[in-house]
Amino acid sequence: MSEPLRIKSARDALTLDLGPPERGTREGWFPVALSGGALNAIFRAYDNRLDGIAKFFESMAAETNGWTGNKSWGSLEAHLSMNATTDRLGHVYLQVILRDCDDPAEWRVEATVLLEFGQLESVAKAARRVFGASASV
Repeated sequence: MSEPLRIKSARDALTLDLGPPERGTREGWFPVALSGGALNAIFRAYDNRLDGIAKFFESMAAETNGWTGNKSWGSLEAHLSMNATTDRLGHVYLQVILRDCDDPAEWRVEATVLLEFGQLESVAKAARRVFGASASV
């Protein structure tokens, strides 16, 4: 089994794990874990174009001086949303939202993973390895 895309916060113990995508009859589904400190959220998200995750991180890594505004990616049924902004100091703020809109409680978990701009290239390469074109449904 392949390893997940692991993104560790540069600020604290927060870690985001994405994937690897499930195979066979569960194609398009992938596990998501957001953990650190008192937070431990594990969920499964669905998207029919999994290479979009790799493209999201690659688009950030291609911006050599950061970017203005928000870059975002969301799974097909909004189980997972990621929004990224930068500051002038080279920080990337990756807001991660997990939600279960199918559950009657409609729960939601939100946290911000802080990355250094220099981490983006290795994160993008790992995202391509886990969610590359061959991972598309």
